[in-house]
Amino acid sequence: MKELIPFITGIFGIFLGSYLTKKRDFNKTKKELRIEYLVEVYRKIAKGSMPFAKNYKKGDFEDAISDIQLFGNPSQVRLAHSFCEKAAQGDGDLQDLLENLRSELRNELKISNKNIPKIRPFRITD
Repeated sequence: MKELIPFITGIFGIFLGSYLTKKRDFNKTKKELRIEYLVEVYRKIAKGSMPFAKNYKKGDFEDAISDIQLFGNPSQVRLAHSFCEKAAQGDGDLQDLLENLRSELRNELKISNKNIPKIRPFRITD
């Protein structure tokens, strides 16, 4: 019976280690996908919302809003809904949504959000 205790403990340790490794790998992959999603959505919205967006595809912008509604946190979804309602009336500002996306992305990457100025549109024109 005494020989069984180390064996059982070893088997339990193997299963526990395997479980913890799988959980860590899943969380790492989830975080990487979240960062990738945030960067892609941020870029699409920023590109489409800045002045002189001549060659921008409306489908990219629509996809970004859809992605936020599918994958965004509650605050981002509310901001996207607010923008859609205002845009339907001919008005719409994406500043708050862009700020929220930038802040969350910086948090995911563990980059400080302290004293960061508001996002300023920039476009080089011909």
